[in-house]
Amino acid sequence: MKIVPAMSGITYTLYRFGGICGGHFGYVALHEDGRIGAYSHPNESRYELRDDELHFLNAAGIMTNRLRYYPDANVFLGAELYLLPVLRLDAAPKTSTLPPLLINSIPKSGTYFVEAAMARLGMRPLRLHLSQHFLHDYRGIAEAEMHRQPELRAVNAPAGAVAALLQPGDVVVGHIEDHGQLNAVKNAGVRILHLARDLREILVSLYHFKKDRVAPVSPSDAAWRELPPEASFIAFLCYFENRDIGHIAAIAATILDRPEPVLHYTHAINGIVPYELEYPGLGEALRATRGQPTSTLSQRYRGATLWSTAAEEFFSASGLKFLNQRLGYD
Repeated sequence: MKIVPAMSGITYTLYRFGGICGGHFGYVALHEDGRIGAYSHPNESRYELRDDELHFLNAAGIMTNRLRYYPDANVFLGAELYLLPVLRLDAAPKTSTLPPLLINSIPKSGTYFVEAAMARLGMRPLRLHLSQHFLHDYRGIAEAEMHRQPELRAVNAPAGAVAALLQPGDVVVGHIEDHGQLNAVKNAGVRILHLARDLREILVSLYHFKKDRVAPVSPSDAAWRELPPEASFIAFLCYFENRDIGHIAAIAATILDRPEPVLHYTHAINGIVPYELEYPGLGEALRATRGQPTSTLSQRYRGATLWSTAAEEFFSASGLKFLNQRLGYD
């Protein structure tokens, strides 16, 4: 399909699709060959462009609706339907033939470390952090500021819909526990690599990350930071038990039930790559990347002075110890 210059950005845009009277239907990605990604309905099986209009076609190739394009706003409006832009990507340079990749990690398992290693292989980190229902858009944000106020960079777009936009060589990261979204990512032709780590190390790393990099969001979130280190760590565990720590447990459980390859942090930092990862040179790239600064890097494991009997009791009672054993750790 020939796309006129005025519409050149539409195939790199994720749109919110809906009806003026019917509300939001879902998300739509318009592929260059007329396919529609991220959305499935017989009335919108394909599309074609006619001058400044987009025509939806049903499974029989019959037009079911038409929408006019307004290039200044990158929107399509019809008598009944609309397409409103949610996220726009830049065209990928044609330098990589590798399939797009989602690095789906338990938080603090080397997410941006592995992303940086993939960049050494010629892949393109998009600086998008995906989750079940939204993403954080870190494009153009300095590394040191990326995670300070992530809520300001949230975009309502689920991982499976964003995957429909990804191009060869693209890399995105995420902490996704929902099997439905992960299946949608995979069905969009995106590879998935899971990252895991000893959950004790994750809790200690998350403690330092929250304390050093993330601004408190409430008085109670600020209070645990003011205590002496060992007490502060216990208060941190209690405060985040049903927040980030619950999320960590859910992602770990999901990864254990998924068929995609898992790269463990201890292997990644030593350049040891599972045989099923079809990325020639990844081991070397991981070794070359080790120690390089990233937006979430903790320079060293600092858990010995924080982990106490009370912390171990929390670890066991919360179910994290059981999950840790299933992941292959003590």
